[in-house]
Amino acid sequence: MTYFVYDPQEHGFLSVTLRCSRAVFPVVIKKPGWWFFVLLNATLWLALKLQLCFGYEELFEPGGLFWLDGAHLKVITGLLTFFLVFYTSQCYQRYFTMGTQVQDLFQTGMKCVLENKIYFFKAEPELCRLLSRWMRVSLLITFKEVMHCKDGNLGRDRWDQLVKIGALRQEERDILAVHRLNYVRYTLLHWMMYITNQCDAVSTRGPPVLKGVMDRIV
Repeated sequence: MTYFVYDPQEHGFLSVTLRCSRAVFPVVIKKPGWWFFVLLNATLWLALKLQLCFGYEELFEPGGLFWLDGAHLKVITGLLTFFLVFYTSQCYQRYFTMGTQVQDLFQTGMKCVLENKIYFFKAEPELCRLLSRWMRVSLLITFKEVMHCKDGNLGRDRWDQLVKIGALRQEERDILAVHRLNYVRYTLLHWMMYITNQCDAVSTRGPPVLKGVMDRIV
């Protein structure tokens, strides 16, 4: 089952540096305040360069209101340096935090499958394989939603890709694809719990074991 392929060669220095998707820059340029100050700065700069400010030249001369030298920029330079370092630190911290959470998701799914194989070994192997497949489908859908979906719909092509790689059967795809992703996850959760109940009915491990496996699924 191959749904995510990561190739480091596709993420070169320029492609990462110049990337705007899922960056802060597209959010900033949507703000009216940002454009206001950019246009104001450009207007004042053109007025100064083209000498349109007749009678106000003394404001831009040493001692004037708009005069700037190196000493005036020390405070803003220090603040900018602090915010850049602080923001970079937050980005790295968020990156490692999200990486840990992604690993925990995969580990929890694997533990759930292993526990089913151990506790419910008397049940049919097909039931455990079915639970494993639906567990991976749930994870794949979650990550695809984070990466590509903004309206709660996965899209026909991605549903067809799940069928193509064997993660879903065609009849399962037809049931899930007509709903929003929040409902899809609850549907898969219901299916996995139903399979777990069937396994427990055969192996009769008792409520504590059944609850532990259910907690892994949730």
